[in-house]
Amino acid sequence: MPQSEERPVQVVHSTADALPAANVTWGLPMRIAFRLVFAYEILYSFPFPLNLLPLADKIFSWYSALFAKMTVWTGAHILHLHTPLAYSFYAGGDSMFGWVENLVKLMLAVGAAIIWPVLDRKRHNYRSMQEWLWLYVRLVLGTAMISYGAVKVIKVQFPDLFLWRLLSPYGDSSLC
Repeated sequence: MPQSEERPVQVVHSTADALPAANVTWGLPMRIAFRLVFAYEILYSFPFPLNLLPLADKIFSWYSALFAKMTVWTGAHILHLHTPLAYSFYAGGDSMFGWVENLVKLMLAVGAAIIWPVLDRKRHNYRSMQEWLWLYVRLVLGTAMISYGAVKVIKVQFPDLFLWRLLSPYGDSSLC
């Protein structure tokens, strides 16, 4: 009976053990991509989680006002939109205002990614910043998923229907 050959087993204790060492040099495309993603994620998600603090809406209202002014200006002077942009709380990000605001944040992130290497020339990688960014993205995503799910389960977004609504033909339904 032939004896089986034993191979050493590599045990990975955490995801940090599976990732490359911190002293590995990232290539230029990797550094540029990280700078762009980092800047955009911070611009897109800020002021989270600070906006969860009491009275934070008053403290960070300047941030929203700044982006509102930049968005309206970009719509009028850069994109030459015929209709002036107006923010609506009920439309959220799925409106012309939201799309232009995302464009403004993307352009600011591109600008930050261009300026960043001038200020930070000696760094060969961003491993520690990458770990913090991953944690931040997990917190933002987890909070968004829990809040969206809670609104549906607690019957805020989808309340119980009345019997007359269930008995009426679907064609008689309104959008409201």
